[in-house]
Amino acid sequence: MKKIPETAMETERRISRDELAALVREARGPRSQIEVARQMGVSQAAVSQAENNLDAYLDSLRIRIIECYTNCEVKGPEAQFTIHKNQQP
Repeated sequence: MKKIPETAMETERRISRDELAALVREARGPRSQIEVARQMGVSQAAVSQAENNLDAYLDSLRIRIIECYTNCEVKGPEAQFTIHKNQQP
């Protein structure tokens, strides 16, 4: 099940850190971790950790990856993150 908001009716959703990590994998799509790492200016290991490790220190990288490869903006963390689908021009 996709977690990124897709419809105009669903523009915002609150998500947990583990859902945020799953969104990184979804947002990466067919791109390799190495490809994403180069674009983000980090190591492939950092991208792998962002997808698989739930430590809070990886949240900023998770957010950068999701915002780079989707039409979404992520706010947080508070108790949870909020993912917001940007409106098309």
